[in-house]
Amino acid sequence: MADTYISINEKVKADIIFCGSGMNNFPVAALGGRLKYMKGANPPDIGPPFIVSNEEDLNQLYDKMENGAMDEDPIVQKIREATKMVVERVGDEVLVCMTAFGPFTYTGQFIGIENLMLNLAENPDFVHKVLKFSNKFHMKYYEPLIEDGVLKDQMVVITDPMSAPGLISRKSWEEYVLPYHKELCDYYSSKGSYIWLHVCGDWRQEDRWELIPKTGASIFFCDPKFDIGFAKEKLNGKICIGGNVDQVNVLNLGKPEDVKKSAIECLKAAAPGGGYMLSAGCDIPPTVPYDNVKMLIDMGRKTKYTDDGDIILPD
Repeated sequence: MADTYISINEKVKADIIFCGSGMNNFPVAALGGRLKYMKGANPPDIGPPFIVSNEEDLNQLYDKMENGAMDEDPIVQKIREATKMVVERVGDEVLVCMTAFGPFTYTGQFIGIENLMLNLAENPDFVHKVLKFSNKFHMKYYEPLIEDGVLKDQMVVITDPMSAPGLISRKSWEEYVLPYHKELCDYYSSKGSYIWLHVCGDWRQEDRWELIPKTGASIFFCDPKFDIGFAKEKLNGKICIGGNVDQVNVLNLGKPEDVKKSAIECLKAAAPGGGYMLSAGCDIPPTVPYDNVKMLIDMGRKTKYTDDGDIILPD
């Protein structure tokens, strides 16, 4: 696994290696979640969810986790080991991270997303209890790499798609997402790690932008669904932003010239003054042509800054 990450990156020359990307459901499976493999799909999904419906069910998960179920899982072990090997071999050259879902998404997997939405209104105390477990679960997944300093000056990922604006309101986000993101970010930051935060969805018409920097994350990763210039306007100087070249319609289905055009649009909108990372808007499909990936990375590498913070685009 480590050889694959490193050899691929020797070819594409990206600045970040995302270890375990597409494998975020395996820690859940280590506690008894059932993976659902679908032909042509990547990654495997959790199906059906547990369902955790009461405190007794939740205590059983705590017992499994504290008794080493995650640590003993062979796939979780390999993801951790591969991440450590990548850091040891190329961590001085590129930023290395291990990926995971965020607490709201893991909570949706533990109790079922429909049940989660209902319980926000009917049983909020129970939701908070499961969210607290999800935070401990997230920390447990990273624990060996964090406590041994493997990810010091490297990066932790919190990608929380179930907390998207299309699912919960600003008020719910402030109550059920922000404090748990902040707890994780405070912990990982105290250990010297950077934090990559990603929440899917179209945030243009939402009123929760001021909450993002309060998480303490190092970078907010922008979905292709919204205008990157709008994100820069709202978050400029408060948090680094990244994104948001469309990973499907442009990177997967387009030509290198389409990728270049989209990259230029993103750079013009978000790069002036710094604090911006050119990237795809989310995980790229495995079918994305190499030439498209190379074009995107080249556009990022070749773009320069003047002393005044203006950008100079490549020819």
